[in-house]
Amino acid sequence: MTSSNDQISGEIELFEGQFPEIRSQGDLDEQIRRNPRLDPAYLLQGWASTRAEIRARIEELWRVYQPYADANFHREFKTRFAERAWELYLGAALLLRGHKLQKVGRRGPDLKVILDAGPVWIEAVVTTPGEGPDRVPEYDDVEIHNVPEDEMLLRITNALATKKGVYDKYVADGVVDPKTPFIIAVNRSPLHYLDAMIPLALKSLYGVGHLQISIQLDKPTPEKAKQSWTHRPLLQKRSGGDVSMRFFQDRANSGISAVFYCVNSIVNSPTAEDVIGDDIVVVYNDLASSPVPGGFPDFGQHWKVIGDELRTVRQPGGSQD
Repeated sequence: MTSSNDQISGEIELFEGQFPEIRSQGDLDEQIRRNPRLDPAYLLQGWASTRAEIRARIEELWRVYQPYADANFHREFKTRFAERAWELYLGAALLLRGHKLQKVGRRGPDLKVILDAGPVWIEAVVTTPGEGPDRVPEYDDVEIHNVPEDEMLLRITNALATKKGVYDKYVADGVVDPKTPFIIAVNRSPLHYLDAMIPLALKSLYGVGHLQISIQLDKPTPEKAKQSWTHRPLLQKRSGGDVSMRFFQDRANSGISAVFYCVNSIVNSPTAEDVIGDDIVVVYNDLASSPVPGGFPDFGQHWKVIGDELRTVRQPGGSQD
C-alpha cells in the first residue's frame, strides 16, 4: 500500500495529511483535540496502526467511484465521514456489480443509475442517535444492553421523513422527474446495535410489530407452534406524540420507489467484487407511482409485498425465494 501522502495513479487519496500514527485511545483523543474540524472517524480510520487493511480497501473503492463523485466529496469525506463513506460504498457497489452511473451535477440526488429501462435516482442518508428522551443510548461493548429498538425505529423513520422532504423539493424545483424511480438509501451504522430477527426497516415501512407464537394446548397432540408478526402502525415517543410506522402504506410517499437499508459501515461491509452490496436490504414500495425496474439491484436481500404478505424475493448471492 502507498503511504498516506502518496497519490494513486496520479489521483489524490482520501486519507492524506501529516498525522502521527494512532496507537491508543490517548493518541486518538489528542488528534481530535488538535484537529477539531476533522471527523474523529476519519482520523481513526486514516491513521490508526490497526486499520491499514481497511484504509487500503477504502482507497480501492475510491478509485472505482472517484470519476462520479462531486467536487465536494474529497473535502467532506474528512468532515462527514459516515455520510460520504456510505455514498462511496453504494456507488462502488453498483459499479462493481455491473451497473452504470452518470455523474450528478451540483444539484440533485447523490447517485444516478442508468438502466436499460431508464434512470434511477438514489438519495443516501445516515441516521444519527438523535437528542432528548428518544435518543438512542450510547453503546458500550463491555456491558449487557437491551436493544433500544423503539429508539432506533424513530431515527430510521426520521431519516425517511427528512429525505422524503428532500425528494419533494427536487420535484418542485424540476431536478427530479416524478416519473423516474427514486430510492432512499438508509445506513444506520452509527446506532451500533444489531437488528433482531428481521431488518428494522420493515417495521418502519410496513408496520411490522413483534414476533408472536401460537400454541394450541387443548389437543391430545399439541400442534407445532406457529409464528407470526403483530401489526404496529404507530410508535409512541417518550417525548410525546405518535409516529407512523407505515411509511410505504401512505400514498403520500408513493414517489419513493424503494428503500435501501444497511446496518454496516464501510469499515465492516463486504468489498470483494462478488459480494459487495450483499449486506444491503432492498424493500420495494408496493404503492410506488414509479416502481423500480424488476430485479434491480442484482445484489442484497430483497423484500416485496406479494398478495397480502411481505416476503423475501431474493437472498444475498442471488437465490430466489
